[in-house]
Amino acid sequence: MANETLDDADDQWLHDLKCARAEKSYFALTLGANRRGKPFWARQTHFVGWSERNPRWEIREASLVDAGWMTQLWNEIGQTWIVVHDDRALAVFLRWGGMRWLRRNSPRIAYPM
Repeated sequence: MANETLDDADDQWLHDLKCARAEKSYFALTLGANRRGKPFWARQTHFVGWSERNPRWEIREASLVDAGWMTQLWNEIGQTWIVVHDDRALAVFLRWGGMRWLRRNSPRIAYPM
């Protein structure tokens, strides 16, 4: 079996999973499963208008969040979380589920909204 010890690059990458970058903006996303095991996505949203086709329906979009405040909240309620800065971190999130920060304008990272 290959050597499974972490090198310096891996150590830095693992550290980045728990560090929001001050100069970046983030969305808070959740990947979970319901009682029947069906996956779902959730996110913090805000109102942007009313549907023209269905006047009583709200149009909402994902909200940027304060990473420090959300981190504190998730820690207080015992939720695990990671910060997604790249495709490797996105793969970890998709495998584990849970909470994450997604960097605004992340290249090549798409998710259903």
